[in-house]
Amino acid sequence: MPDRSPIADGLGGAPPEAAVSAPLESDEEIEDPRDDDEALDPQVGYNITSYGADFSVDGYLKRLDRGDMFIPEFQRDFVWTKTQASRFIESLILDLPVPGFFLFREPDTRKLMVVDGQQRLRSLEFFQRGILRGKPFRLTGVTKDLQGRTWDGLFSVERRALEDAIIHATIFQQIEPSDDRTSVYEVFQRLNTGGTALQAQEVRTCVYRGRFVHLLSVLNEDTNWRDLFGQTHSRKKDQETILRFLALHDCRDDYERPMKRFLNRFMARHRNLNEEEANRMSSLFRETVDVVNRVLTRESFRPRRALNVAVAEAVLLGVSHRLARGPIEDEAGLHKACRVMMESLEDRELYQGSTTHRDRLQERIDIAVESFATVR
Repeated sequence: MPDRSPIADGLGGAPPEAAVSAPLESDEEIEDPRDDDEALDPQVGYNITSYGADFSVDGYLKRLDRGDMFIPEFQRDFVWTKTQASRFIESLILDLPVPGFFLFREPDTRKLMVVDGQQRLRSLEFFQRGILRGKPFRLTGVTKDLQGRTWDGLFSVERRALEDAIIHATIFQQIEPSDDRTSVYEVFQRLNTGGTALQAQEVRTCVYRGRFVHLLSVLNEDTNWRDLFGQTHSRKKDQETILRFLALHDCRDDYERPMKRFLNRFMARHRNLNEEEANRMSSLFRETVDVVNRVLTRESFRPRRALNVAVAEAVLLGVSHRLARGPIEDEAGLHKACRVMMESLEDRELYQGSTTHRDRLQERIDIAVESFATVR
């Protein structure tokens, strides 16, 4: 299968809109039992600096327009109604108090990432542009004097009141640990718990934005992978499964619970990976899923009815280690190796229950690698 360069797919820039799939009405059932990961992260503490800043609405909008402040690439849909957005804007014009923003300052770019406050900032942005969900944005559900007004339709005194309105921001930056962004991950996850809680990979896509995030998005569109996994997952479980495969393939010996932290650190280290590393990961993944889809099919990921993440991970790792020695000629032998692997995993109950305990995970991968090793 010819290698496709992630750079050629646009790795150098932000993911295209098409790469961020809209939520589906329902996702295929997936088994990913990780009870041990639900406990508190064992990190005992962080060294974080934070300070307050009072920016005007005009200051926020100009920072957004310049790109000095940004809403992360993973976007929750704008869920506020026009009335909610209108009443927020009305509060600013009337000089009523409003909640502040929570921003993370990226140490390398000095840009401000919006951790909390997305709906409010977007309301201001949409009002200034005059469009909300493709229709003219006129204030609704507000006082009689403001009802039906657009940004351009505000009187000068009202426009001045809105642009000069101050919204407090808490800006923080992680000092230690210096090699990842675990504190940002934890803050983001805790602040964004309204409605449906964000899933781990959704948060990672925000926190570790960069070339690796885009690579995962590109690989997630691979046709063999889509055949194996199924529909694009609205909560990014498909991208997390790719991440787990790449992280365990490269850093299995360094694995420690919880899986969440292990994956966070892997993403942090590879956040701005170079072209050579991106091409290596792309070839590794594409060549593996090509063989698995063509020979073993999607059923190899589904020991029962649902896709089992631990089994998918074992199949991918076992086949990829075998491919490191060269092409596979004996397809019947590959099928047999997969059956042997599954029988061993079943006997030892290694793909149900606590699947990310270090000993159980290492044993599961050992069985997978050994099962496929002898295939010609």
